[in-house]
Amino acid sequence: CGDSRLVDSFKAVLDNKTADITVCDPPYNVDYGASQERDDRKILGDDQGEKYGLFLFDVCSHILAHNKGAVYICSASSELSTLQKVFAEAGGHWSTFIIWAKNHFTIGRADYQRQYETILYGWKEGNKRQWYGGRNQSDLWFYDKPVHNTLHPTMKPVELMERAIVNSSRPGDIVLDPFSGSGSTLIACERTGRVCRTIELDPKFVDVTIKRWQVYTGREAILSNSGKTFAQIQEKNS
Repeated sequence: CGDSRLVDSFKAVLDNKTADITVCDPPYNVDYGASQERDDRKILGDDQGEKYGLFLFDVCSHILAHNKGAVYICSASSELSTLQKVFAEAGGHWSTFIIWAKNHFTIGRADYQRQYETILYGWKEGNKRQWYGGRNQSDLWFYDKPVHNTLHPTMKPVELMERAIVNSSRPGDIVLDPFSGSGSTLIACERTGRVCRTIELDPKFVDVTIKRWQVYTGREAILSNSGKTFAQIQEKNS
């Protein structure tokens, strides 16, 4: 586990290296799952209220200090202005907002039901832009929502994260994700030959990410400081 508000978490996963790209999906500050009784549908840090801007500033500062290339940050439309403001204050250069257009919406109380999410795209002010995609790409991305959000209540499709990774990095590059969630960025890195370095605050989603990686790769995760497998650690803790 690690806390993306703390610089030590970034140092631990990067091991004195610098990421080539950051792709992440932080909490949206919408208190998702508050009305549900199941704890596994709740997201830590998703109800910060007015402190959310400070949280985003800390995260953006750490990202920009440990990343030399493109930055993609998913966001709720209600917090777009906050994200754009603190990203600039932390030393980031905002380029555009990418729109993820979903195949269907979720019924809510609004007059118009939202069928999209937004992604900030930028990089550290003064850094050279890294772009490896084609010149015919739009900022409107059409990807279906996962059919079942069984691993994480707000999991992103792997293809969404993969597109950002392929456009802004090369095989072998380090991809930083300070909010692992269900591990979609990690799986996208496996599919594209990148090296993923990820942080996750919630122990249950650390387990989700590891199990998902093991199923996808057919390999066993090993704890670096002990040499024990994930299965051995689970057995000990059960």
